[in-house]
Amino acid sequence: MPPHQYFFEKPNMSLKKLPPWLLLILPAIIILAAVILIPLLFSLYSSFTSYRLTRPDTLFNWIGTFNYEKAVKSSVFWAAFGRTILFLTLALNLEMFLGLGLALLVSRVTRGQRVLRTVMMFPYDVFTCSCRISIQIHI
Repeated sequence: MPPHQYFFEKPNMSLKKLPPWLLLILPAIIILAAVILIPLLFSLYSSFTSYRLTRPDTLFNWIGTFNYEKAVKSSVFWAAFGRTILFLTLALNLEMFLGLGLALLVSRVTRGQRVLRTVMMFPYDVFTCSCRISIQIHI
């Protein structure tokens, strides 16, 4: 085939050639990408502008890194950042050690272990069921 025909030929790519598992996952990937990427990109863009929700016309007022410089120089920002790191450190370590300890205790129980595991799943189940019922009521 001459080189000039190669560039003008339609690509031989179709959805039929994709593996079935990818075809099944593709809608979820597209929706998740749209739901996550669009707000993320908008937030990134608007952080470089003087955008205010009450004044939509400020979306195109480009100020560069001024918002970041202002945050880094602010003592309130650093105090909040420190509290966040402290909270994350304490909460994550506490949750991990309590969860591990509870798992070790449950694994040692021989009598009634199934009942205990079922009872431990109640909060998760109640939350899931209440969300489902709430969605059905409001739709």
